[in-house]
Amino acid sequence: MASRRQVLATIAATATAPVTAAIAAPTLVACGRSEKPTGRKAIDKVSVLTGFGTTPRESYSWVADGMGFFREAGIQVSIQPGAPSDANLKILASGKAQFAIVDFVSAVRGASSEWPNFRVIAAIQHSTLLSMVSLPDRRIALPIDLSGKTLGTASAAATQTLFPTYARLAGIDPARVKIVNLLPDQLPAALASGRIDAEGAYLVDTPIIRKAAGGREPVVLPYAKYLTDLYGSVLITTTSLIRTRPDLARRFGTAMLRGIRYAVEAPEDAARVAHAALAVLDPDMVAQTMRQMRPYVDSGVLDETRVMRGISLLEAAGLIGPGLTPDRVVDFSLAPKGA
Repeated sequence: MASRRQVLATIAATATAPVTAAIAAPTLVACGRSEKPTGRKAIDKVSVLTGFGTTPRESYSWVADGMGFFREAGIQVSIQPGAPSDANLKILASGKAQFAIVDFVSAVRGASSEWPNFRVIAAIQHSTLLSMVSLPDRRIALPIDLSGKTLGTASAAATQTLFPTYARLAGIDPARVKIVNLLPDQLPAALASGRIDAEGAYLVDTPIIRKAAGGREPVVLPYAKYLTDLYGSVLITTTSLIRTRPDLARRFGTAMLRGIRYAVEAPEDAARVAHAALAVLDPDMVAQTMRQMRPYVDSGVLDETRVMRGISLLEAAGLIGPGLTPDRVVDFSLAPKGA
């Protein structure tokens, strides 16, 4: 019987394989497994921004680094806590980072706004995880129960910008809901204390919300029930880097996808790696979160038709103007390829 160490080694070595057998193995153009830097004279130094601070759902970046996947791809990475909405887009535009994780909704909105000089190169989750999360004592079991309540979100996060559309589809008058903005790391405590009645979150954030709430089981209202065809988080880079260093974009994307794959396939070991890299990441919370994320992670592929449907949804919601096309959001030449 194979030992635990042998099993983990096998997962790490095959981390770019799809999570489910039904998904064909992806490739990044000219890449399968990330290449080792043998014969490469220089290491590429880059920075990447997480999508939502140092919350457990962002831990896969530290896992990819701690497992050596970036190093094997000839990359030295600095991982910086990022923020929702267009905050990461502004930092990329300033040249202070070369890669970032953002929600697909934020990417589409950014591509149609004043920060268009980036492209998506991989999907982190194949479906939106945007949700409103509450606790049993708030008596919120259905979307209609949000009426008259106070919701907390990170400033201009996708859960906030998309809420009016979600509310109308769910039969709620958005004007009857109060929204307050808090820092990402403050939301679980605010919900637990009763300062807010529900928080805008990803549905995989429930472990840390449960912990903050003293074991009370979170109540999740997923946006995906009414808003289909949206991806979850996506990996973006600048159009300048794509133009001048497409090989670097490919290598980085492959390494990041290896990290995500390993994190959801071996969550306990990934949690150990993440905690060793960043002590604030509670290993138990990371393991639970990555285990919960597994069904939403596959090959990183982005389908052009589905991207267009997502664009059309946001256009119909009045969140973007007309005329945006998928190629202005995604660089399909760099995105993973399905069989």
